[in-house]
Amino acid sequence: MKTTIGQSRPVSAKTLLLLTLVSLYTGLSGCGQRLPTMPAAGGGVGVEVSGVLPAGRVGSLLFEQEDTGARVTVPVDGGGRFASRLPAGRYRILMQTADGSLTLVRRAVTLEDNLTISLLDVDLVPIPTVTSVAVPQVGANDAIIEWETDIESEGRIDFGFSAAYGQSTYTDTRLSRQHRIQLLGLLPSTDYHFRVVSTRHGLEEVETFSQNYVFTTEPAPPPASD
Repeated sequence: MKTTIGQSRPVSAKTLLLLTLVSLYTGLSGCGQRLPTMPAAGGGVGVEVSGVLPAGRVGSLLFEQEDTGARVTVPVDGGGRFASRLPAGRYRILMQTADGSLTLVRRAVTLEDNLTISLLDVDLVPIPTVTSVAVPQVGANDAIIEWETDIESEGRIDFGFSAAYGQSTYTDTRLSRQHRIQLLGLLPSTDYHFRVVSTRHGLEEVETFSQNYVFTTEPAPPPASD
């Protein structure tokens, strides 16, 4: 079958103007429309969490997911009230003040359904921070380590031949800001790595760690001559 291709007719100026106006209107009609938003965390499904902080507590709450460690900051108003929608899951709750210090509010809370959390009667546990570390004395087989924390806390030393440590001292359970522990049984002329571990009331949830430090023990003394 033969197909016939017809010739196109010239477009009049009136038709061209009409097409231009239609095109312009179509382009402008989409302006000002709201773009689709990304779904909320957890696929848009969340749990409503609300409550009130004890009087005089100012700052924000950090809900830290137990499995991932991700934190969600929840603002607190001047009256101590807070409300937010969070993905369902298991969290520990921290309170952060304006200077950045943290306080443990709840060790673990499971968010499954809409929940109102009363924080008026809980024991708030401050989280200590190591502010200074010193090694004032090093011998061939021992060393003394001193450190300070911003609040009264307990502490211990993790130490070893590398930053993997592998050994720990006893935990000094006296609540104090100034701490001192002696390491014994060290090898002469050996590099030792160590870090300070601070906590309160033996709670692992409020443990904090200093950076890694290194010291070198003194050489062994020469044998006594006859």
